[in-house]
Amino acid sequence: MSISPDATISPVPPPAEGAKPASAHVDQNKPKQDRRVLSLLKRLGTLSAANSGNRGVLRQIADKDGGRTTVATQPKTEDGDGNKQDAKDQENQTANQENGPEGAFKRINENILKLVQRIEGGIGDVEKQKKLLGNLLIAREGFYTTIVQALNPDVRVVEGKKNVYQVGETQIYGSIIAVLDATPALSIHAGLAETLRYKIPQDEDDYSIVGEKLSPRSTLESGVVFSGSSAQDRVQAYGADIDMAEYINIQANTIEEAASLLARSIQLTVKDKIEINHNGELLTLHFSEMKVGGDFPQDAFADISGRELGKDRKLRWKHAEISQGFKAYKTQGGEVKYITLESACRDPKTLKVDFLGVTSDSVVEVTKVSTVSASTEQGEGLINNSTGQSASFQEVYFDDPSRFGIVEEVNHPDKFIKYLSAMSREVTLYNRGDHLNQLKVLKRLYNLAKVQGDLLLAKEISGVFSINSAAIYQMVDRLGMANMAHLKGIDVSQQRAAMVQRMEKLLSESQHPNAADILTMLSDPTNLDIDKIRGYAMKIVNDEVGVYISDHSSIKDKINQIVGG
Repeated sequence: MSISPDATISPVPPPAEGAKPASAHVDQNKPKQDRRVLSLLKRLGTLSAANSGNRGVLRQIADKDGGRTTVATQPKTEDGDGNKQDAKDQENQTANQENGPEGAFKRINENILKLVQRIEGGIGDVEKQKKLLGNLLIAREGFYTTIVQALNPDVRVVEGKKNVYQVGETQIYGSIIAVLDATPALSIHAGLAETLRYKIPQDEDDYSIVGEKLSPRSTLESGVVFSGSSAQDRVQAYGADIDMAEYINIQANTIEEAASLLARSIQLTVKDKIEINHNGELLTLHFSEMKVGGDFPQDAFADISGRELGKDRKLRWKHAEISQGFKAYKTQGGEVKYITLESACRDPKTLKVDFLGVTSDSVVEVTKVSTVSASTEQGEGLINNSTGQSASFQEVYFDDPSRFGIVEEVNHPDKFIKYLSAMSREVTLYNRGDHLNQLKVLKRLYNLAKVQGDLLLAKEISGVFSINSAAIYQMVDRLGMANMAHLKGIDVSQQRAAMVQRMEKLLSESQHPNAADILTMLSDPTNLDIDKIRGYAMKIVNDEVGVYISDHSSIKDKINQIVGG
């Protein structure tokens, strides 16, 4: 069945087992509930799939690498003609597959993608088709709720609550698509999220960094989420970094108030050294740098250390500069000028903080990128550094994110289309010679497949994340972090030795000729040429992941479709 993109229908989610009621959007493309959707859902097979409780086919999707699965029907009985009976069974199996949950889920995703193509091509009534797209995305949630529980037994729906799931002992929030890869191990990040989120003093009399008290109505709230491989430990055993996103809401009377409050929050929260208990062991975070405020002013010739500013003019803040509330720079004539943290916060551009995370046997990069939204009590916008691209398709939260208006973005037609476009662009980018990184190609393709509802393809792709070269790729990055820590005067000799030992084991198991080159370079752990090692490791990754792609025709075809398209 095909759906006319010009049809005016407004579906609601099917009452799937454990499914949660849909909540409303906040803009003009908000899908509206309508009884006329029932006929559409019945024709899609949604209601029968949702009520049947038959998840066998979904479990088969989880177990099957690439091949199309079939649904078992009745036991075969001999009728004197085994061939005819086999054909009949196959026909029944195919019919059940097409009419059951998998077939309905497949059809709804096909129609979603057809709508995206029409909208991007400007074919027909685009606004009407966007509303229909939003409706179909909501309708698909019921399928995903059932599918996630079939694919990932660690995830349980919290009844009566939208986008809330129980994973082990921890409740998490987020898109059903993002939650697909959650495991109980994710809970170890909860303390890290709470430690690193931006905060304000409890006593509002302290809300000042320039001598003037802020209005009691000025408030700041934030929530930290985990994204990408940091939230995908079910499939990505070798996540390289700990990546976090933060959403900040500020209410203030003026842009100056909002910027002052944000600057004060940064000063209170960003420490030079933070020690926390992470998964039962000590994790020490050493501040690396913060970016906020865009570029240096046009009259800047060099920073205060004398470094001439070339193409890279980004404002990078040291911890001492954050504490004092300003950084200095030199003009062409040698005049020293100053940039206050508050002025940088008026137009923060990228707000990103990097730490080196040191454990007993490793060094990792811990990164937090913050999206700031500041407005008056009346809703007048003051500050907004959002890129407009939704990352909620791959983020999980430890606190209710509804106040930040992000979870429902997965059903927002414009956000959905932008996400598909962004992932497709990155697949193309990392498939090129000058940026060639086949592992990143498959990471982006994996997220794209999940969002498009192609779970068989996602299952095929996920196997690459645990191959030997993926671990080598991770360990090179960690050794790079150890080198950075050493340059900062942090003693990580014990951690570096442990990582070199693990790296040597991984390389000894590799058949790639460049493995021997890296092993030779590791013979002197105190003098590692990380850039050269990374070059060799990238060659191993691209060659071995390239073989993986060649061995999986559906993955290869999908990449060619994106790159060629």
